[in-house]
Amino acid sequence: HRAAELVRLLQREQGGLGITEGDVLCVKLAGLVHDLGHGPFSHLYEGFLKRVAATMDDQSPAKRALAGWKHEDMSCRMLDYIL
Repeated sequence: HRAAELVRLLQREQGGLGITEGDVLCVKLAGLVHDLGHGPFSHLYEGFLKRVAATMDDQSPAKRALAGWKHEDMSCRMLDYIL
């Protein structure tokens, strides 16, 4: 929603940029796709996963996976799966 508002403002106020309706749609989709990988409670979830990882054995594959977890990476993986 915020991304769409911003691109609409740019479209209206900066006509020389040539922002098309297709550009607006692309920005909206990018905002939605970015949010795919968010866990419950958004960015708090990432901190929670890192705290859980800190309690695990250093050799644990799960620890490595959790410690490096980022919602942006998960968004990409989910979109790849959907497509």
